[in-house]
Amino acid sequence: MSKQRLINAIPVEEEMREFARRVGYEATNECESTAEYCADMVSEAPTVEPSNRWVRTADRMPDIPGDEKSWAHVSVIAAKRGSKKSSPMIYERAVIRGKTVYRWKYVWDRIYDDNDIFAWMPYPERRKKMNKAVLISIRPGWCCQIAAGKKTVEIRKNVPSLDFPFRCYIYCTQATPLLAWQERWSPDKKAFRKEVWPVHGCGRERAENLFELLNGKVIGTFVCDKIDRLAHVGTMGSNEPAKLYIETPDLQYEYPDELLRAACLSEADVEGYLKGGDGFGWHISDLKIYDQPKSLSGFSRHDFRGMNGTDVCGNESCEHYQPSGSYMLQPTCAINGCCLSKPPQSWCYVAEAEEDDAL
Repeated sequence: MSKQRLINAIPVEEEMREFARRVGYEATNECESTAEYCADMVSEAPTVEPSNRWVRTADRMPDIPGDEKSWAHVSVIAAKRGSKKSSPMIYERAVIRGKTVYRWKYVWDRIYDDNDIFAWMPYPERRKKMNKAVLISIRPGWCCQIAAGKKTVEIRKNVPSLDFPFRCYIYCTQATPLLAWQERWSPDKKAFRKEVWPVHGCGRERAENLFELLNGKVIGTFVCDKIDRLAHVGTMGSNEPAKLYIETPDLQYEYPDELLRAACLSEADVEGYLKGGDGFGWHISDLKIYDQPKSLSGFSRHDFRGMNGTDVCGNESCEHYQPSGSYMLQPTCAINGCCLSKPPQSWCYVAEAEEDDAL
């Protein structure tokens, strides 16, 4: 039986047994035994735990799927001592030097050291219905390199809490140079070819009259199917600074030369960006650049669905959806809209969109 409705079964059982005693004086034994049988069914029915109920960590930790010797994690809502607010956290099973360990982590992949999480609950079912993706801000020069297929890795300081593979949308920032689709001569093809290329020899105002600029637009999408962790490793007792390596899941370290070439960066460039911290190499695959760039307002954090082409959201599965209670009144949103109006500094979660007009 797929549908369930949580009730307080104890009063129902008591009322049915009282009914059985009452009909025992007034009716046949069949009526009394039927009422007793129904009461027994209610009494023996399994207890259903609500999915959004808090569970104490002293009683049970979150269940992580998969083999005990494999890396895996589950996202939950966690409550901490001394805090009035709950927050999303990751409970991870890691295999370090052949030993399985369990630990809490922030959603941005940092280990949570404090031992003050005392309760947790699964994410509400509504949140699981949305296919999450990532919208990532990239400077125009790097967008040009990505569109040309020269840059296949993007270095960032953190990562989303999503399973592989996940979709990323490329937002071209408003910085210079200005980018546009242009007809370029291809010596290999011996023909003109439409490419994403910088606009030279004119200012922004004139460029906007001549081209449809890609700056400030979502210009394409790719699939991130792998992320390499970049860590600083040094020799104990040595005065030499720690060097950058790729940290594998089994805590082995590899030289990052190939990764840096794919990112079109030198080690000095990456060190200047990370400033001594760890980083992550997002691998770019299945790249698609749009014929027509998309507006930032076409993306939403909570799967906006306009009703009949209006700006009124009709996504009933969203946790912020508030029905009006009348077909004469439109529904409302608890957060007063979720469409993006400003680009993220680095990246943000968005609802996954269809890719009908991608190349």
